[in-house]
Amino acid sequence: MYRFYSLLLLVAVKGCHCLMSHRISMFLVNKSLPGKVASTKIPVSKHEVSLVKRDGMLKRYATGTNDDSMKRRSDRNNEKNWVCGSVSLEMPFSSEVAFDAFSNLPRQPEWSPWLSSVEYLSEVGKTPDGMALYETQWFLRGKGVKLSWKAVSTILDRPNRIRWKSTSGVRNEGTVDFESVGSNCIMTLQMRFVAPRFLYSIFGSTGVRNFFEKRLLGGTLSRFREVVLNDLSR
Repeated sequence: MYRFYSLLLLVAVKGCHCLMSHRISMFLVNKSLPGKVASTKIPVSKHEVSLVKRDGMLKRYATGTNDDSMKRRSDRNNEKNWVCGSVSLEMPFSSEVAFDAFSNLPRQPEWSPWLSSVEYLSEVGKTPDGMALYETQWFLRGKGVKLSWKAVSTILDRPNRIRWKSTSGVRNEGTVDFESVGSNCIMTLQMRFVAPRFLYSIFGSTGVRNFFEKRLLGGTLSRFREVVLNDLSR
């Protein structure tokens, strides 16, 4: 109890000291710049007072510092929210076959059962080889959960690479690489997304990453192999 009251007293003394320092600083500033400080926000630290005396530096210093600090915090928070994963699997068919099947986006739910549908919306450009780049709408289904997002293909390099990124909704982006190995190929699927909060509440951060990489990405490539093999056997 004594420590508690001592702490309150210390806080009160510190507060009074800061208040007196602030008022003295205001007095000194008004004395040194009688015609220029009236329209300037009164600073809250000794360092900012010295900048005011140089006329005009305060606004640039304070605004730049605050904006940069907020941007750094925002960037750090955004990076923490991204869930990343990468899986590779050898396919018993060529890169061309794999590329053509995987780039047929409306078929994605066949090997990604967590997707309900993928729809082409509009053409947004063409590759140097003349392949159309589309904006697409993706729909995710789950137990009582429905999510959607729009995405665009940014690279269609047949038969080597596919790349995409979302433009609205659930933030995600990814790449699929096709490496030829004789008559077969190795597919590497890399993806990252900002996980909805409900996933963290269910699985935890480690659980979300493991589930995403092993079950979703790994399962996607395994099912993709089976679907394409079934197509080739017809």
